Amino acid sequence: MDKHLKSFSNELDPIDFQRKMWLILSSIVVGVVLYVIFHINQLTENGFLWPVSIIALTISVAWWYWTMKTIRILINQRKIEIQLLSEIQENVKKLAKDIQSLH
Repeated sequence: MDKHLKSFSNELDPIDFQRKMWLILSSIVVGVVLYVIFHINQLTENGFLWPVSIIALTISVAWWYWTMKTIRILINQRKIEIQLLSEIQENVKKLAKDIQSLH
């Protein structure tokens, strides 16, 4: 297998696993946000508003960096796909010329 294809294939499984983990975490975050919205007075009275806000901000920043990293990986994979498809197209054109020259 071509080295580009092998690296392309090896990067897909970890991305899919991370996607599943972030999907689970995002549902937890939605639940926490709804809890904060409906219990803001209770959180403020007990002094939990700042810790909850800091945790939410940390998750948001990590999520943003993960998203940017994933987009970069997917863009690189698309570039590899385009390169491989262009090589295939060139080989097909050469093959077509070789076949025409035989006739």
